[in-house]
Amino acid sequence: MMHALYASGLLLATIYTSLVIVLDLHRNGFRSWIERPRGVFSIYFGLVHFVTPAIKYMTGMYRYHSSYPDEVLLINLVQDFLAYNIALMIFQFFNREASCPVVGHSDDLLVFKRVGFAVFTFGALFAAHDYWIIRSMGLQNFLMDRIYSSQERGSARALSFLMIPGLVLYMSSLILSKRRSWAPRYIAVVMILSITAYYFTITQRNSVMLAALLLLCTILIFGSHASTRYVPSRRFWGIALGMMTVVFVGYQMTVDRYSTGQSAYATQRREHALFYGLDGSFGNDEINDALEELPYRPLWGQTYLAGLLAFVPRAVWLDKPVGAGPQITNWIAPDSYVIGRSGISSVTTGLMVEAKMNFGRWGWPGVIVVWSVIVGFAFRRGRRSFDPLAKLIWTIVGISLVSMFVYYEFLGFVVHFALLIAPLLLVGLFRPHVRAATR
Repeated sequence: MMHALYASGLLLATIYTSLVIVLDLHRNGFRSWIERPRGVFSIYFGLVHFVTPAIKYMTGMYRYHSSYPDEVLLINLVQDFLAYNIALMIFQFFNREASCPVVGHSDDLLVFKRVGFAVFTFGALFAAHDYWIIRSMGLQNFLMDRIYSSQERGSARALSFLMIPGLVLYMSSLILSKRRSWAPRYIAVVMILSITAYYFTITQRNSVMLAALLLLCTILIFGSHASTRYVPSRRFWGIALGMMTVVFVGYQMTVDRYSTGQSAYATQRREHALFYGLDGSFGNDEINDALEELPYRPLWGQTYLAGLLAFVPRAVWLDKPVGAGPQITNWIAPDSYVIGRSGISSVTTGLMVEAKMNFGRWGWPGVIVVWSVIVGFAFRRGRRSFDPLAKLIWTIVGISLVSMFVYYEFLGFVVHFALLIAPLLLVGLFRPHVRAATR
């Protein structure tokens, strides 16, 4: 009985989220992805909490245990479905205003272009340094033990993430510009290929997907079709090709990661590369199932505090709280994560798991409500902004909250979000004029 209920529930939840996405696109076009939160949110939340769990249930391939009781799976599915609909209902309260057209100045283009190029170059230097370290230790050795190799690569490699906001700023200037010279286009292509090649090498699928999503948002904000609902057919097929490319790159990343070993573990992952690629990117929901079997006490906001203190050095505060990843790792395997120990690893939690970790199995709705209000406010500010920089910032804030926040732990989200937004705020310091950002 429970088996049939859970299987049917997964199917219905997947169909439901798919209908939300399709109907949203039918009514408002791709532009709804930057004006309303539910489209992108449905994609990420559906992949994490409905699609990936359904595939795991059908194949029986789980990450932490060989199986879970159907009662536990069903309870978590109901909670996930409730959280999804709570978020959609709150989003509706912020969807009343129409979107303002972008009113740009020619001075903006030069600032966007210069700052974007400088930020991208700065991030590319750290990416090149990280790549040089990986090559020196051997690509196969890196792929076989990324935990150990992270010790040699150092934490400064996180600054390579600056390539993504650099690309966004540079593409914004390119799209807004009425000049159609080829040199800036070639530079943009080199930027895109550099980001893809770097994250392909270090097998970070989500970063490639995020870069593609933000690039799409930039095109939708500033493209010539910005005042229309639908994307012209030529651009639509370009977007579709880009999405298929992201899927292929993610699949190839998984194949390459496990192509260096001949063990049964590596062979199984090569043979099921598409599944393990999906699980590696959006397999967070299984922690919900493992959490139900753990005797834990709520952390009452400790992991969120750890995120807010992300940039405070541990040398200054030795007992600084750790993030959700280390916490859940020690809950699953006690004493397996110890600060300062080499070769340690943690798991990525995501929105729902971290909410339950902090406020218990039934305290998560408060987190969902607060998060949904913040998301709705960010998207509304984006719609009401006519200044190009303000619209870009608020749109990226909203998109980050409905994508990265859904599958990252909060601490990891804060670090990546700061690196993503800081260059955009930097642009404001170099703008030669100050104008009202919203009506």
